[in-house]
Amino acid sequence: MAISGCLVDGGFGRIKKLFKRSDCESLSQFADIVDKSARNNFPVLYRNENNDQTWKWYDWKSYLTRYFLQVKGIQKYHCFRFSAADKSAVFVKKRTDSEQIRVPLIRRNTEVLTTTFPEVIQPAGLEVVHGANIYTVTLENICVLHTKMPRARHTLKSDSRCMRTD
Repeated sequence: MAISGCLVDGGFGRIKKLFKRSDCESLSQFADIVDKSARNNFPVLYRNENNDQTWKWYDWKSYLTRYFLQVKGIQKYHCFRFSAADKSAVFVKKRTDSEQIRVPLIRRNTEVLTTTFPEVIQPAGLEVVHGANIYTVTLENICVLHTKMPRARHTLKSDSRCMRTD
């Protein structure tokens, strides 16, 4: 039996399908849509109803670069093998019939600490310029929708660019 597509894409597809048929005006309504879209889909919100953080962002990149090396040219390799006998390296091949190359992963004279965690990254939020850009783009899209509606009177109090009075 052949499986086509990707299960992750299928999950997003189910969310998209239900979202198109739903009235969604808040984050909690969107979370309900995700939850109802499929048995395997469930929302994971950064903040809950009480505005408490439900999970944290960790600075994994700087933490891992202290202990591990980059695999140079990783995109040209297609076969990877890890060995319990040599835990400090990965064995790579460009093709299945090509020669295996040992690539070191752990930096020299480095002991990987498994008892520490990386630093927590605090979300920065939107910059004022970016927030203003989102407002402008959203307003332009609302104006387009309003001007396409027949025989309607529309005014947006906050901006005169979108006034329509038939």
